[in-house]
Amino acid sequence: MEHLPLKLYQASERLKAYTRIAGSFAIAFRGGRPTGVSGQARETDYALLLEDAGTIFQSTALGEDGIVLVSPEGVRVAYKASLGA
Repeated sequence: MEHLPLKLYQASERLKAYTRIAGSFAIAFRGGRPTGVSGQARETDYALLLEDAGTIFQSTALGEDGIVLVSPEGVRVAYKASLGA
């Protein structure tokens, strides 16, 4: 296991555990804020999923736009980074 801060580790484990029940899903972010959930996630669970995914996205993404992909095997973050000039 990589050395993650406890808060990130717990959020990641909760998201992975959820996928074992409801299936894989993804949460999109724009401007650092969640904009939608796709996949097998239930609407009644969105608030909890958005909180954990938001914690992970804001702690790892260098850009403001991206996606958190969650499967039973892991949590992945993809983001758009600005190179600046």
